[in-house]
Amino acid sequence: MIPARCLALIALLGLSARTVAAPLPELLAALRPGVVGIASYDPLGAPRTVLGGTGFAVGDGRTIVTNAHVVHASAGEAKGRLVVLVGRGEQATIRPARLLREDRFHDLALLAIEGPPVPPLRLAAGSPPEEGEGVAFTGFPIGAVLGL
Repeated sequence: MIPARCLALIALLGLSARTVAAPLPELLAALRPGVVGIASYDPLGAPRTVLGGTGFAVGDGRTIVTNAHVVHASAGEAKGRLVVLVGRGEQATIRPARLLREDRFHDLALLAIEGPPVPPLRLAAGSPPEEGEGVAFTGFPIGAVLGL
């Protein structure tokens, strides 16, 4: 039986039955490669990279979904250019990014990145979680403190 806390994440992401059978830690490990950092990058700055938040790859793996406020925190207030950090820890690579679209009312933004695709998360169509149903979120908003 699938734990209730996994159901909303599974519904949102439209995962396969094989992936759905996994416990939450395994499910998150499967999703992690598609989660990226959204940052500003200034090669002459100190620090060079300032993480603003996270996002995730969809579609062709070169389209990133994030929050509009994350884009503005990363690109608006910082002096560097908007980038996406792909990978984990010291092995993260910096990819130039550009804003494709944003919806400030719903706090959503779409970015395009250069380079090889990131493993995309597949979004599912359907109804929102029911009241009382468990929900799990992925991302790492305190990455600047603990590392990507």
